[in-house]
Amino acid sequence: MMVLCFCTMVVAAVSTTNRVQRTLTHGACLSTFTHGACLNTFTKRTVLMCMPQHVHEAYTRKEDAFLWAHQNEPLEETALAMGRGVRSCTARLERLRNPKTEGHRRLFGVEGDDEGKAARLRPVRECIQRIMHDPSLDRGDFSFGYRDRFRKTLALAPFEAPNESVQGGERALMLALPEHRIQSLFYRKQLVWHKASRLDHILGSHGGLRLAQVIEGYSEWDEERKQSITRARDRALLALGGTAEATDTLAAFKVLVAGVKAGDMETDAFVTTALSTAYFGPDGGGHDTPEHDAPDDLLASHMASQSSAPSAAHVPAPAVIELMRTIPDAHADTRAELIRELSKRIASAEN
Repeated sequence: MMVLCFCTMVVAAVSTTNRVQRTLTHGACLSTFTHGACLNTFTKRTVLMCMPQHVHEAYTRKEDAFLWAHQNEPLEETALAMGRGVRSCTARLERLRNPKTEGHRRLFGVEGDDEGKAARLRPVRECIQRIMHDPSLDRGDFSFGYRDRFRKTLALAPFEAPNESVQGGERALMLALPEHRIQSLFYRKQLVWHKASRLDHILGSHGGLRLAQVIEGYSEWDEERKQSITRARDRALLALGGTAEATDTLAAFKVLVAGVKAGDMETDAFVTTALSTAYFGPDGGGHDTPEHDAPDDLLASHMASQSSAPSAAHVPAPAVIELMRTIPDAHADTRAELIRELSKRIASAEN
């Protein structure tokens, strides 16, 4: 019996190999399935080695075409040839049959709609699956933001936070939450998926980066973030007068920002206070020029940070706007709202 089963497996593998080779003969390009392996020597061992290589990758159009062309054949053989799981192929076929999905539009020629393509964002569930099932990733590096019915602002939680509040048998909070309540995903301190701004730096949809690119460039991104904070702080101190009292004023201003982030202060009230003469004034720039009695170390730090700042042809944003841009990605929604409302108020004051 064991010999018979083994022989059956070998025959199935050889049959799959022959089918893939015949597909190649008819013009289908399957180089993406084998990562360069020569299909003339496509053996059962080669097929099996391919299986884990595509588990965490998005389906390409060529893969979709291959799957669609062989949908009436044994799905186990097709999945084996593609290096995919049977359940994954089954789910993908369901999406390809649905005219409303991106995969269907891409496979059947609806690719000329650049505006439609630009508007599409990969759903958060696909990004979560990418993180969960890639063994090369450390889930401890990820966190997420979600809407809580009892909070005014987004709640933040580690990727593997336990479920202690949502009814049901799901043990992980992220999987227990309804998908529409998850608003953002983070890699360490960097925002990598954001529903409101249609940002996807995990799967690369909507013109975003791939997660591997984010991880590779994270140190550089973090260094630039720290430099931006220093530049904004020095400029804010000068805008607030450049005196010893400016440090206390800036500290008080940060308390106001914290109140908005916590939902304890309304945006309109914050904007009014921020653009008062007690802080940055109607134009958002405060003094925005060094005072004669400003400390030398502050002036030196400001000049040094400005010299290292990226060059730009446009006029720099007001000091208060530059300061708002340093609000962490964890509060991206609050940051965007404050910048928007401050900009509106400043523009109306100038007119």
